[in-house]
Order: sequence, then structure tokens, then C-alpha cells
Amino acid sequence: MKVDVSIDTSAFDSASTELQRQLPYAGSVALNNVAFRIRGEERSAMGRVFMNPVRLTLNSVLIGKATKRSGRAKVYIRDHATKGTAPSKYLAPAVFGTDRNVKRFERALFYAGLLPPGMYVVPGEGAKLNKHGNITAGT
Repeated sequence: MKVDVSIDTSAFDSASTELQRQLPYAGSVALNNVAFRIRGEERSAMGRVFMNPVRLTLNSVLIGKATKRSGRAKVYIRDHATKGTAPSKYLAPAVFGTDRNVKRFERALFYAGLLPPGMYVVPGEGAKLNKHGNITAGT
């Protein structure tokens, strides 16, 4: 008795080729989805940690999207601002748990002997604040 068995693998070969072609795209889509999710979590954490954060702070988490060729997504904090201080500068103490940098006028008060070392200046009771709790530009 003779038994001949043959398997037609052409369908498997074509499916395998198609999978290899689509794998980089699927990977980039997955990486981008994770990056956008991380950005959303970071924004909600900022809302919990900071009291009334300004829009520049909330929108400071940026994404470098992954492509089929790069295979890398990047989530980072904006390091430039058209006006004012860059978010990466004022968010670094909150992220890394360090003391904030001494401001120029605080340094001047320290050298004048009006501010003890290790102390910071905060708005007093009579200071006019905006809706985010910052001193108004007019003040």
C-alpha cells in the first residue's frame, strides 16, 4: 500500500508575505495609540496635581509619531514658548521632585538681605490674581 501526501502551502506563503508587509504599519499604529494614551494620562495628571493649570501647561505634552520606517514614538514636554518660560523649565521641578529655580527678583531680595535663604516669594492676600491663580499682567 502506497500513500502519497502533498500539502499545498501557496496560500500560507502568500498570507505570510502579506503579514510581513503589514507588520511595520501595524506596529506604528500600535505605538501611536500608546503615545496618545500616555499624553492623555499626563494631561489628566496635570489637572490633578496643579490647581487650575493654564492651557500652555496642559498642551505642553507633545508626541512624535511613529512611522513604518522609524518604529519609534516619542512623548515629550515642549521645550520652547513664544512668550514667557518654556514648560520644560517650570515643569521639571514637579517631574523630578527638585526645588524650583530662584527667580531673578528673589535673588535680588536675597542679596539685599530682605529674603532669607531657601525661601520663595508667593502672592499675598491683597495681590490681584487671574482665574489660574497667577499674578495679573497689570500688577
